[in-house]
Amino acid sequence: MPPDQPSLPLNHSVEKAKSLKAQIIEKDQRITDLDAIISGLNADTHQLQNQLSSLRLVHDALSEHNRTISIAHNALTSLKQKADTQFTDELGKRHKRIKRLERERDARDEANRLTVTNLHEDLGAEVKVISKLQHDLAIAMTRIHCGDTQILTLNSALRDKQSSLPAVRNRLYTSQKKAGHASESLKKMEKRYNDLAIWDAKEDGEFTGVARELSRNLTYAGVSAGKMEFAVLSCARAFGIKVRQNKFMSRHTVGRTIDEGGKYGELQLAREILEAPGFVESSDGTTHRGITVKTRSITLLVPSYALDADDHDKSTWSHQTRFVEVAPALDHTGQHQFEGTKEAATRIADTYTRSPLASKEKHIMDKNEYWRKKLGEGKDHAADGKKEFNISAGGTS
Repeated sequence: MPPDQPSLPLNHSVEKAKSLKAQIIEKDQRITDLDAIISGLNADTHQLQNQLSSLRLVHDALSEHNRTISIAHNALTSLKQKADTQFTDELGKRHKRIKRLERERDARDEANRLTVTNLHEDLGAEVKVISKLQHDLAIAMTRIHCGDTQILTLNSALRDKQSSLPAVRNRLYTSQKKAGHASESLKKMEKRYNDLAIWDAKEDGEFTGVARELSRNLTYAGVSAGKMEFAVLSCARAFGIKVRQNKFMSRHTVGRTIDEGGKYGELQLAREILEAPGFVESSDGTTHRGITVKTRSITLLVPSYALDADDHDKSTWSHQTRFVEVAPALDHTGQHQFEGTKEAATRIADTYTRSPLASKEKHIMDKNEYWRKKLGEGKDHAADGKKEFNISAGGTS
């Protein structure tokens, strides 16, 4: 045998020892793995125990819930039984009521059939009555038609008579009206004749306004003041009128009425100057028998004085030229023209201020009102006009 053969069992022991050690290590590892698995299983067991506890609680809750549901189910079953019983009773009552209503319906139907039968019988009787009434109505309509024809004939005759009646009434009314007008006209003519037969030129010892106006008109016609009485009495005799006391104005009275007419003109002119927005003065002069004579007139907006016009409405006014005066003058210079205009303005203002019209209207006219309203002048010589304008404006001559 070789010399190294005795070492074979030792190597075999070593290998066997290594094998055992590996097995031990493997077992230990196996044991470690098993311990880990056991630990995991213990954790799972603990978790399952916890879940089991929870499930037991849930089971207890579900058991309690089942008991509650069972109690509710029993209660509902009892209520259902009671409802079924009540429904069965109510259904029986409804069936009984339906049968009763059907019996009543049958009875009403029978009564309605009897009523309809009776109505048909009554309708037949009414149809017979209506037929008779229609026959009677046709006869009545025929009679009414005949009556309408007679009424139309009578109305036509009545209209003919009524148409002639207004004509007769109109003729009678016209005759009565003419008779009344004739009677009134006769009375007026008699009164006017009596009024005109005797003319009294005076009233309360003074000559009337008509007498004064007559004297002025006759003077304008050319009758002299000394022959005024003769002219008036001659005309009165020619017209068949008697002048009371057979007298009229004297020459001096005629002169005063003429002056009075001039004052009326000045009064009217003053009032128109006061109401006008302004005026334009025109003047001219001439020589008569060696005496210088000046004439003045003004153009201004004045009322129409018509009876149907409203003099307060200035839209009805129109421009008119008013005569102021014809007066002698020393010469034709601007100074004397101004003096003449100043005297005329003072006279017009004084006439209005002292008149009853001013007292009634509670107004006076200042002598400078003429100059305030004067808007312009019309002259035949520019030099005289400019000089008078300078004087009136306060300038030097």
